Amino acid sequence: MIAALAGKEDAMDAPLYHPAAAYAVPTILPYQIGTRTCTIGELKGLAAAWPIVLKHMPAVQYIVQAPGFEKQLDNMTLADLAVFSAQDNSATLDAIDDDLARLFPNKGRAR
Repeated sequence: MIAALAGKEDAMDAPLYHPAAAYAVPTILPYQIGTRTCTIGELKGLAAAWPIVLKHMPAVQYIVQAPGFEKQLDNMTLADLAVFSAQDNSATLDAIDDDLARLFPNKGRAR
């Protein structure tokens, strides 16, 4: 290994990154509120959206209360959670998205 690096003094140097010329404040782009675009925690935090989720998927109430699941609230969407179900939940997710689109018309329907 050392023989392969012989004569290559800079082979182990880290790349040099120059400072930015200007700073732009990061902005959050608008997104659609839906089962594939919002985390479970975000939907749970929206007082008007959470009853819609529970109307279509009542078992979610018990899943989010399970010990240790609180770590997943901000990491998983309902679509992510539905993967672990034995049944196809795509129609249910679409129904939730339709209701959320009616509730938040300016955000549009999630894709």
